[in-house]
Amino acid sequence: MADLLLLAVDDRRWLIRQLFGHDGPPQAGEQPFVTEAIRLVLDGLVPAAGGRRETGLVIDHRLEPGIGEWARAHRFQLALPIALDAAGDDDPGPEELPDLLRRYRPDHVKVLLRHDSVDRAAPETMRRRLAETCRAAHAADANVLVELRLAGTDDGDDPEPAESTAAAMRALGEAAEVDFWAVPPQAGAAAYRMLRETADEQGAECLLVTGAGRGIAVLEERIAQAAGEGFSGFAVGRAVWWHALQELHRDATTRSTGLAEITERFAACVRSYRSAGR
Repeated sequence: MADLLLLAVDDRRWLIRQLFGHDGPPQAGEQPFVTEAIRLVLDGLVPAAGGRRETGLVIDHRLEPGIGEWARAHRFQLALPIALDAAGDDDPGPEELPDLLRRYRPDHVKVLLRHDSVDRAAPETMRRRLAETCRAAHAADANVLVELRLAGTDDGDDPEPAESTAAAMRALGEAAEVDFWAVPPQAGAAAYRMLRETADEQGAECLLVTGAGRGIAVLEERIAQAAGEGFSGFAVGRAVWWHALQELHRDATTRSTGLAEITERFAACVRSYRSAGR
């Protein structure tokens, strides 16, 4: 498969909480800024992509209902995020997925799940539900990108044990046809190599998921290291866009300055990936 370089704006609850201090949907007076903020991120990505088809966006469709048309107009790959929850509280629910696939026609479905190897019932439940999601996505001509987290770890950006992550990839991959494994930062080159080799065994690719509150310099180092071990791309998040949105919300910057910051931060990630010979 070709490289896949993604910018992620997929945690709607986090964004609304940070901007407005609550966990519900945006209120009437808040929605205009949400729309403005998402448009800033999208417009910042365009020049950073430089027309390259491998660039993509992971975005919650509720943040920008017209994202499908926008992505196709700019020749971006679109990844639709969903979360599988061990308790069955999926977001969106399985009954919503077919309609979302029809409406947005994504290139990828990005599945966030936590693998729990201790709870005996949880792995089998997650394997079954991941397999169902993969079948639905593939039937809609979308790839499946699994963002794998280990149960008991937080949602930060710290390294997770490579051996445990590789074991989870094997356990889940036995039941589901995964196209991309999106894994968190690792402790070093050997760990990245182990995960890439595990993906190779399944005919899948590996992406690095990073950028939750880290500086761009840290992201650049991690991306280059993963790329050097054969990773096929990355998904970077709020380290690229959150500072610009925060400053815009406080009226501490202009739109043009915020847009330039987002463009340069994503472009820096791309340069780091290319510096490893990818």
